[in-house]
Order: sequence, then structure tokens, then C-alpha cells
Amino acid sequence: MEEFDKSMYYGAKPETLEAARILRENMTLYEKLLWDRLKQKQVCGLRFRRQHPIDFFIADFYYHEARLSWRLMVRFTKTKKNMMMVVVQKWRDFV
Repeated sequence: MEEFDKSMYYGAKPETLEAARILRENMTLYEKLLWDRLKQKQVCGLRFRRQHPIDFFIADFYYHEARLSWRLMVRFTKTKKNMMMVVVQKWRDFV
């Protein structure tokens, strides 16, 4: 692995890398739906990563060039008729 690639993980331990791999294999429905829109540079030509390890933390989605990560949280209304998804994104800049 090149030195540039290593810096992208900010010193993540092998256990964190393995945990991220497992999370990628077991994404929630809403993570999968969002990933379908983010993958393959579909958004402004930017390359996003999913379940990306950063030191001991695993970001749901990560954009390395801006060092930007976020976590996806989902809530539902209680009525079946209005099963409306409210996405709350918590952004954190890891500069």
C-alpha cells in the first residue's frame, strides 16, 4: 500500500479495517440507497467511500479530498401512510 493510501485511514488498526469491511457487507437499507447515488462518481464527479475507517472511528460515508465524513441517521413518522424518511446528517471535518 502506498504511503498516500495509508494516510487516508489516519492510523486505523487492522481491527478497525476489518470492522469496516463487515459493516460494508451489512449495510442498512438506507445506507444502500444512498450508496447507490454516491458510488461511481455520480455526484459532481466526486469519489465517495462507504464505511471508511478513520483511526478508531468508521464513517458511514467519506470524501477524502475534502477530508469530509458523515454519519447517516434515519427516523420514521409513526403513521404507515406517511412513512417519511427524515435524514439527519452529522458532518464532521477531519482536517
